[in-house]
Amino acid sequence: MAAVRVLELDARRGLIKLVPEDVEDLYYLALIVRKGDVVRAWTKRSVKVDRGFRVERGERVRVYLGVRVEGVEFSEFANRLRVRGVVVEAPEHLHARGSHHTILVEPGKEVVIQKEELLKFELDLLKKCSKPKGRALVVSVGDDHSVIGVLGASGMTILAEIRNRQARRPEDHSLKAAYEDYLSEVVAHLRRVLSRQEATVVVVLCPSLLKKWVEEALDKARVRREAEVRVIMVSEGGLAGLYEFLRGREALKVARHSSAVYERLQVDEVFRRLVSEPGRVLVGMEEVRSGSLYGAVDRLVVLDSLIRTLPDNEELMGVVRRVEESGGRVVIVSERSEAGAKLKSLGGIAALTRYELKNSVLH
Repeated sequence: MAAVRVLELDARRGLIKLVPEDVEDLYYLALIVRKGDVVRAWTKRSVKVDRGFRVERGERVRVYLGVRVEGVEFSEFANRLRVRGVVVEAPEHLHARGSHHTILVEPGKEVVIQKEELLKFELDLLKKCSKPKGRALVVSVGDDHSVIGVLGASGMTILAEIRNRQARRPEDHSLKAAYEDYLSEVVAHLRRVLSRQEATVVVVLCPSLLKKWVEEALDKARVRREAEVRVIMVSEGGLAGLYEFLRGREALKVARHSSAVYERLQVDEVFRRLVSEPGRVLVGMEEVRSGSLYGAVDRLVVLDSLIRTLPDNEELMGVVRRVEESGGRVVIVSERSEAGAKLKSLGGIAALTRYELKNSVLH
């Protein structure tokens, strides 16, 4: 799949000009654009008509505006990013300066972002989304139901669920026959999704009992001609099999292109250290802030919903700056993912440290 097109990047001036290509690019932009930035783009706005005794709203015209950002709303399902704020740049005849306006950022639409300060993690996000990327479709085939999901920047998104309406057939039918129509329906759904998602790899998960029949259904539908297909056995299919796959090391081998896998591994490492190396992990804002003051943070693991509170969240802003200044890395985890739910239980923020810190130092 195409990467975001970065047309101009001047880190010193905080200037970014780019064209997002898909919904994943919009997700990254929602993390990069923050309150106080100026966003410029072509947009539509109603022209005010002065009738002398009253001002009326006229027709909507296409204009180039600059808006000082007050808020950002990302909608994955609407495939757009809403940037709302106060107009600071506009043609004089519109008399629009000082009024509020919302710019809709969509795939294929050029946008300019002017920032007072461009943080390192924002540059890293730009580099990540400007690289050519692919998606992994994951199909988890279970006894009574199957799910199809896509593994992207914001984690796993479930696209379809197929129920096995013929799970209990009369005893005069063979076990294979009982699954034949069901598996054909699953593969038909997969082909429809595949045509829309432009996936580079298809991962099919299933219990060992179904593996041979699943592969026969894939071959019959010629799915392997449209994408690279990898069949992996799990203890059970359906939604449970999907999460089993995401927790395992196979996910990292299959979907190296997806940041969601890396993020999950960082959250797993947080929980591992809580058990085996409690002196090398910090949880919650108070501990993380203290660790950042000592320059001890190697990886700051934080929810995307918290990142979107910048710059108003001055405490988090200070932590991010100190971590970056000391050579640490900021790892942003989607709140929608399973890893995000686990991190949220710890307060939404944790840190992996370079060395062991004593409780007396932190408190």
